[in-house]
Amino acid sequence: MSKLQIAVIEALESGEWMTVAEIAAGSGFKKSSVSVKLTWLCGKGLVFKKDDPTRINGSMFKKGNTQCEFGVSERMSEFQRLIGTVRAANATERQHNLSHL
Repeated sequence: MSKLQIAVIEALESGEWMTVAEIAAGSGFKKSSVSVKLTWLCGKGLVFKKDDPTRINGSMFKKGNTQCEFGVSERMSEFQRLIGTVRAANATERQHNLSHL
């Protein structure tokens, strides 16, 4: 992982939605560099993006649920995410079936 990627992920540790400017300030890197890295992280599923309701054409970002530490491959992270999704769907279905007994 690059220093920039580590800094961006650490800036997002609070779990709150943040703007690029807030993440840049927290990471110590330029806003333009952070913006490019956030786009890449969103593409990998490591960060979520939504529209900023307070600014026209603004975006906000939040750290995803996928692990992104050293030693965790992207494939294993994706596998863990998919397994978690299946388990959650299965638990919901099981709960739904039990409620109809």
